[in-house]
Amino acid sequence: MGNWLIETKKGIVIKYVLFIISPFIAFVFSLGTLKTKSSFVVIYLFFVFLGLSYTVPNNRNVLNFDGVTYRQDFEEYKFVSSTDFIANFKDYINFEGDADFYCHFVYYCVSRITDNYHVMFMIIAMVFSFFSLKSFEIFIREKQFVNSIPCFILAYLFMSNQIFNINAFRFFTAAWIAVYSLLNIFVKKNNLYVCLLFLTPMIHGSFFLMLVVYLIYLLLGRYDKFWIIVFIISSFFSNFILELAQKYLTSMPSFIFNNYSGYFSDNYVDLINNSGSGFIWVKRLLELLVRLCMNVYVILFIFHLNMIKRNIKTGKMISFILILMSVVNLTSVIPSLGKRYLLLTMPFIAYIWLVNFEGKKYNKYLYPLGVLFILLFFLPFQVNLLPCLSHYNSVLESTFYISSPLYLIYKYWFV
Repeated sequence: MGNWLIETKKGIVIKYVLFIISPFIAFVFSLGTLKTKSSFVVIYLFFVFLGLSYTVPNNRNVLNFDGVTYRQDFEEYKFVSSTDFIANFKDYINFEGDADFYCHFVYYCVSRITDNYHVMFMIIAMVFSFFSLKSFEIFIREKQFVNSIPCFILAYLFMSNQIFNINAFRFFTAAWIAVYSLLNIFVKKNNLYVCLLFLTPMIHGSFFLMLVVYLIYLLLGRYDKFWIIVFIISSFFSNFILELAQKYLTSMPSFIFNNYSGYFSDNYVDLINNSGSGFIWVKRLLELLVRLCMNVYVILFIFHLNMIKRNIKTGKMISFILILMSVVNLTSVIPSLGKRYLLLTMPFIAYIWLVNFEGKKYNKYLYPLGVLFILLFFLPFQVNLLPCLSHYNSVLESTFYISSPLYLIYKYWFV
């Protein structure tokens, strides 16, 4: 991993002065010098203030976002005593309670200090941003990263799990913790981060699947030819996997059945996959294009497998991504798994491309993805959980973009 670019004192001062005027303006300015430490500090602080400014009603009929439910749950938690909190934790570790415990921990800690849900989302944003930017730092500091359109497309791909996703913070925080752990394992060769990876199911229960994928990689990851075949045929068996899950879920322990059976029901799958306006086919087409792009890039990796395997930073990562993408394709018909885990593959795909293909003829295959990202960002609906401007505007008041940090603290913390 390379060093930060050297900055002038004038450049650093300009960023911090802009931040005092408006965190958003400083954030936009910092995007031009991503490979500097001060830019990361500004971006982190911007994310924290975005979390503080995150605004949702207390009625999901007004805005159908997960953040509304999290606000409601938090505001009720002030009535939960320490005794009840400890009892909830005992139920969790005995596999008798909820599938994960992170939200309860956040609710309890913050509710002992304040009943202001803005502060809760600020704390959530601090944790989310720490792991996302620590992961992004590993990507940005590679010597292959330069200020170029292909590198910016890869950077956007890497950061597809954006700060808006504090809206459903449990899964997406766990996702960044998993990405950070795996990057340290594969790139920095620090296997101690397995311990951090094994904590992710406490953040979101579905990350037991990630642990299964990692264990499969440890046991069978060296059989690349086998996983190439599995990857190629995986897209054709997603409906079979759903039927298999529905058939055998009832025989699972009650802890698993009670927490996950709803996600595999035909009613839920149909509701998520088929609900929408008359233009739902547009959304489904775009979702297919996003998944197709990721699969095409992995196929390109397969054609250059020997080169990628020779790279000490990506030799093991490519074996892992073949297994993970196979799981994504197999579970693509299950909305709460396939779409979310597809987002989880994007940082690894971006990293493998950067350190192996950047500056080569294959960069031309990134431009369609860049155009697709621009289109998706400005659509009035979200596709495959990728960033969407209208969603940001739904949870941020228009004054946020031009407000100073002092005003934001006053408005959202004290008023």
